[in-house]
Amino acid sequence: MSLDENKPIEEGEEDFAKLFEATTETHVSAGSRDITVGRVVSKHEDYYLMDIGLKLEGRLKAGEVPQGLSLEPGALLPVVRSGAPQEGFGPLLSLKYAVRSLQVQRLRRYQQENQRLDAQIFRRRGDGFFVGLDVEPDASAGLPAGIPAKLWKLVPYPAEMPLAELDTDDPRPIHRWLGRRVQVKILDMRGDGLVLVSRKKVAIEMKEVLRRETLTSAKEGDTLTAKIREITPEGLRMDVSGVEAHLPQTEASWYPKADLRRRFRVGETLEVKVMKKDEQAERFLVSRRAVEPHPADALEAKFRRGSVIEGTVSKVLPNGGCFVRIDGIKREAFVPAGETVKDTPPKEGTKIKATIIRVDRENIRVILSPKKFEDKMMPDMVRQYSKESQPFSLGQILNPSEEAEEGDTPEGGSVESP
Repeated sequence: MSLDENKPIEEGEEDFAKLFEATTETHVSAGSRDITVGRVVSKHEDYYLMDIGLKLEGRLKAGEVPQGLSLEPGALLPVVRSGAPQEGFGPLLSLKYAVRSLQVQRLRRYQQENQRLDAQIFRRRGDGFFVGLDVEPDASAGLPAGIPAKLWKLVPYPAEMPLAELDTDDPRPIHRWLGRRVQVKILDMRGDGLVLVSRKKVAIEMKEVLRRETLTSAKEGDTLTAKIREITPEGLRMDVSGVEAHLPQTEASWYPKADLRRRFRVGETLEVKVMKKDEQAERFLVSRRAVEPHPADALEAKFRRGSVIEGTVSKVLPNGGCFVRIDGIKREAFVPAGETVKDTPPKEGTKIKATIIRVDRENIRVILSPKKFEDKMMPDMVRQYSKESQPFSLGQILNPSEEAEEGDTPEGGSVESP
């Protein structure tokens, strides 16, 4: 049986329950047997002849050799005696019993030393999973270097992992875990060889290591990635690699009184800047707006001071000021009460022209003045009016035939000769 980390194990490929039964039988049977290293002498249709240092060679059934392991004469394998000698042959040998016995010894070391193991999730089992553990023999077993290293990958040790020990907060559907390689730790190991493992335990330990590293390395002014855990009227409760972080409402956006629940969502990740590091409480005070460009910068670039702009009055305030909708800008512009034209107060729905006074960076609004627009335009209007209403000169009146030219007569009037 091979572990292919890129290919999920199909339901029908192997009866894992039988493999567990075989593992238990193997462990019980092999517990009192001595492991020896045999050398392949020759290969036959149903068995291998193995030299184990006796007068007669032992036999290893071909079905004991895992698929994918090619054995040539001279190959070394760990084996135990599993049957009595027969006429013309030495004892019956078992590779499976020897491998399982060596793996159990190593697993007990893993458990005692609280070490991680590589594993692959095979399939669902009730409220959990069957997994295969990658277990190579301990160096203290004294096996020779000639044993194929591939052997241990082809014979994973079967174990169980309860569903609750998969992970704490991973959003992937359960079936997406089938065939995946993970790291686990041993929760329990019974005398019959049954092993219970946990991926959750490894995940928690890794998160704690990352949290400690973040607390140690992060400095005020650093930009970090944070995940939103909770949204409150006071701000956002966030997680920065396991470290608790608070983002106040005033630091969540450049826009004053922004609706946090409409702008953000739980589980979203954001880039934030560390404003304060509380080492005693092990938490950060962070800012979102500190890593974003000020939106007023874009307004100042687009709406230059002194420019004239046209908009529609959307709301008139009791004091006479008003808000104005302008094409190409989401946030309405504002006309202070003192900047309106007294003779023509604003009315909702009417279009007005105004001069841009400035951009209010605090409220992120363009401030307009219809009054300044009118004051600016008044001299031009007076000049135009004066030009259109120019009276006749004395020469035109006394000598109309000489002074008057076509088009100089008043509208609807005529010039006659005396």
